[in-house]
Amino acid sequence: MKAMKSIGPRVLALWLVAALGPVAAQAQVLPAPRVGCDADSTQAVLHAAPAGPALEARAVWLTRQLVRWPGVPATGRFRLYHSAQGAIVAATGAAIAGADGVLELEVHAAALAPEVASRFAWVGAGVVLAVRDPDLSRLPELHRHQLVLAREDAGGRLQAATTLQLAAALDDLYAA
Repeated sequence: MKAMKSIGPRVLALWLVAALGPVAAQAQVLPAPRVGCDADSTQAVLHAAPAGPALEARAVWLTRQLVRWPGVPATGRFRLYHSAQGAIVAATGAAIAGADGVLELEVHAAALAPEVASRFAWVGAGVVLAVRDPDLSRLPELHRHQLVLAREDAGGRLQAATTLQLAAALDDLYAA
C-alpha cells in the first residue's frame, strides 16, 4: 500500500480498470461522480468511452501556449477540441464529433526561445502551434478535459488527430 501512495490518481485508476476489467463491464452506470462515490456498489461507469480508435499522444505542449506536433506539416487548419466527458470521436475524413467546444490554433513561425528549444530537443521536427492570446485564460480549465488536436482540411474533414502530452503546460501554468 505504501507504493500506491507515490503514484498519481490517474495511474491508480488505470491500474484498477486493468485489474477489474471483466467485473467493470457489469458495473452500474450512474449519472454523476458524487452519486458514484455514495453508491452501494463497488464500481460504476460514470461515462462510457467513445466509439472509435484510441489516439496516441504525439503532440507535446512546450509551454502554456505552444504545442509541437512531430512529423506533421504546417498545412491545413489546426484546432484543439475539448470534451468534459471524454466523448470526442476522431475519424479520418469526417468531422470531429462529441466535442463540447474548440479553439482555433495558429501556426507559430517564429523561432522557439533557446531554453524551450533546448528542453524539447528530443521532440521530433514538426509544426509548432500557438493558442491565441484571448484563449489562454481558458486553458487551466480545459486541461481537466479530454483534449484532441486536429489537423483538418478547408471543409472541416479530419486529416490527422492526436492527444497531447501536457506536462510542460502544467509546469508553466502552476510552477509558481
